[in-house]
Amino acid sequence: MFAVPRSRHVRMATLALFLAQSACTTTVHAPLTTNVNQDKITGVTLKSGRNIAFNPPGASLQGDKLYANGPTGQIIVPTDSIAEVWTKETSTAKTIGVVVAVVAVLGLFIVVADKTAGSSSSSY
Repeated sequence: MFAVPRSRHVRMATLALFLAQSACTTTVHAPLTTNVNQDKITGVTLKSGRNIAFNPPGASLQGDKLYANGPTGQIIVPTDSIAEVWTKETSTAKTIGVVVAVVAVLGLFIVVADKTAGSSSSSY
């Protein structure tokens, strides 16, 4: 297994970094083309309006069908019924925003910890 950090500040920083990982991505909706990276396809919207999400690692195109694994097992979708595919992409703007937020929160923890440590000390 893995070790759980004992310090509250370390746990908070670990949680922030864990949450930041998913906050740095965005879902892009685009028409199905041969240029799309099939390993990054996370789902499709059908021409009927139905949304189908896939499990990683993505999908594969074979002939006129798209194959993927979903929550209930293998999914086979005829490509002529697909309106758009979803892919996960890293968002530079979100990544920068998350890094700034994490640094600000950690800085705030340090300031609060310093003030708390300084106010609890007493001189004799």
